[in-house]
Amino acid sequence: MKLLHTSDWHVGKVLKGQSRLDEQTRALAQLIEVANSEQPDLIVVAGDLYDTASPSPDATRVVTRAFTALRKTGADVVAIGAAGTAVRTVRSAPTVVPKTLVATSR
Repeated sequence: MKLLHTSDWHVGKVLKGQSRLDEQTRALAQLIEVANSEQPDLIVVAGDLYDTASPSPDATRVVTRAFTALRKTGADVVAIGAAGTAVRTVRSAPTVVPKTLVATSR
């Protein structure tokens, strides 16, 4: 079994008043390229998908698009939410991105 692990995306992070969404979108595009070239059986996304418990619609869109693209690789995708993750948003992922298993930690 081939596994691809990633974590701590912190999508929506703002540093010194500057949004990092463009950078984060490019970084996730690179991750998707790796997943496409390596063809893992399982992709694990562990913890801190978002930087806040209430992500912006733009941050949610970036994460949803990333999950959609990762699923299109043919791999199973497991997302594990952490303390900083918006639990309601992560739990809605299976309805947005079918066949994504979502677990949350406390």
